Amino acid sequence: MIDIRFVSPADFEALVELEKEVFSEQAWSKSAMLADLEAVHTQYLVAFDDDQLVGYAGLSSPAGSFQADINTIAIAQSHRRQGLATMLLEQMVDIATRSGAEQMFLDVRADNESAISLYKKFGFEQIDTRKGYYKPEGVDSYVMRKEIHQPLVLGIETSCDETGVGIVRGNRLLSNALNSSMEIHARFGGVVPEVAARAHLEALQPTIDTALDEAGIEIKDIDAIAVTNGPGLAGALMVGIG
Repeated sequence: MIDIRFVSPADFEALVELEKEVFSEQAWSKSAMLADLEAVHTQYLVAFDDDQLVGYAGLSSPAGSFQADINTIAIAQSHRRQGLATMLLEQMVDIATRSGAEQMFLDVRADNESAISLYKKFGFEQIDTRKGYYKPEGVDSYVMRKEIHQPLVLGIETSCDETGVGIVRGNRLLSNALNSSMEIHARFGGVVPEVAARAHLEALQPTIDTALDEAGIEIKDIDAIAVTNGPGLAGALMVGIG
């Protein structure tokens, strides 16, 4: 029974040994492996069969970069061609997607046909070649990229006296449009719920249009809508929800 989970400090020695077994002369040093594991922008998964480490994968995804890099995928000789690399890659793609990455990159040996075939099945395509990258053999490296569709979400906020509409793609803010009715309420000395609801009703469509224009998209491109449903003024909230 294969168990895949995030790496822990207790896995380090087994990880180093498997790295040597799989990559021999090209294996990372112990210090390089430790530095990568401890980096704030990396995440490693390990695969165990009972108590034996049989595979691992590492992903780098710096905050705010909107891209992720697969650092490594390694499978023990005893567990190859059993779907374990596919399982690890599926979870790597899921982690990258949830982190907000819009693209994934990796390097693969040009002579590793099985790995290249697997990556292509996941939507990776070759975009460049690094000549003689893998030493000492001088084997070329293929640079591959996968585009990730991050959902476009339109958010509506109408809880009080400001009509707000924002659009995000994954973790990227594309637009943030705001329409305030503060001046209308000022003459009454405070926010009047009925006035606020009417102001939202009048401002909502123009504010949505502004947000779409700023983002450079059309309403048909939106994948999902999020709306404030509380707390707030009941009438004002109903405008946004409606």
